[in-house]
Amino acid sequence: MPTKGTEQQPLERNFLILIYLKKFDGDWKNKNEIANNYPGHGLHRGRIDPILDGFVVKGFIEKREAKNPQAKWEYKITDVGKSFVKRLAVILKDPDMRFMAGIQKEFDDLDMI
Repeated sequence: MPTKGTEQQPLERNFLILIYLKKFDGDWKNKNEIANNYPGHGLHRGRIDPILDGFVVKGFIEKREAKNPQAKWEYKITDVGKSFVKRLAVILKDPDMRFMAGIQKEFDDLDMI
């Protein structure tokens, strides 16, 4: 979660979404599950669409029609996405890199990624 009084930066938000999907590796998650439960704080569901669409284009996640009738789409992380999360985790362990990215949060569990 961002430090009180600061906005969460796009890099932090995107990284946390991918971490959430990696945590459930192999399981499909719909937009509401991602928006409400990803590490950090809840996302507005309307703002998550372009993020998820961008991840699909980059090959970080897969998208399919949802099995749940209340959801339209479901997503899961790909091997490309998992590799990217690992590379980014190495970079974000460095406090100077977090500072340059505008991220004030320390990620305590990056060694587990």
